[in-house]
Amino acid sequence: MDRSTKKKDSPQMQKTKGSWKQFKGHVQEKWGDLTGDEMDKFEGKRERLEGYIQKQTGEKRQAIQKKLDAVAKKADYSF
Repeated sequence: MDRSTKKKDSPQMQKTKGSWKQFKGHVQEKWGDLTGDEMDKFEGKRERLEGYIQKQTGEKRQAIQKKLDAVAKKADYSF
């Protein structure tokens, strides 16, 4: 495929990808056992991510939700 036919991401898509990477990094700081590959399975799927974190850590769902809200705000990411 030559460069003239390669589709580029829109500025909004680039911003969304950047926000996801920041969000993912912050989540990994909070819950260090989560890998990037695991996180990528949950992009845009908040409830599934909450459930996974709960299963892995035993933490209460409400506490997880609060932390995810703070992290999402910090990274300018929305589900």
